[in-house]
Amino acid sequence: MVRHEYPKLFAGQPEEAEARRLAEMTWEFTEFLVDGLGITDLHGRLPQPQRFAMHHACHGLRILGLREQACTLLENVENATVQELPSAEFCCGFGGLFSVKMADVSGAMLAKKIEDINQNQAETIVTGDISCLMHMNGGLERNRSPKRVRHVADVLAEALEGSQ
Repeated sequence: MVRHEYPKLFAGQPEEAEARRLAEMTWEFTEFLVDGLGITDLHGRLPQPQRFAMHHACHGLRILGLREQACTLLENVENATVQELPSAEFCCGFGGLFSVKMADVSGAMLAKKIEDINQNQAETIVTGDISCLMHMNGGLERNRSPKRVRHVADVLAEALEGSQ
């Protein structure tokens, strides 16, 4: 939002220059680590082996071009195995107001995503988008699935704690 919409939102306004400056220095977390700082390995270690699969959130994947950054960081965590989720690039159905205005379609998309998650061997799905995380966790909880979705930063933080 900040990178792509602030400059448009403030176009022609006195705040336009500041909006552009802010947009130019705004990064997504894993993008900042991998692309900005060149860090691909945090030398983290999870306390026990865990299997993960990625969910590539629509905005990050399609607008920001984020696909490999989180995977790279997670693949370099000791005791983490990253598996492919067949629907990794499919929308979970949240999409902000879309889930409210098109609730039936949103629910059908979520049901398909939950089915794919439950059929996957990974115990945990990882994403960088909190909206997707909440939407999918709600669906998993309602379906009484033991699987959960976690934010990539939480998994990396756990791995950093385990490396000390």
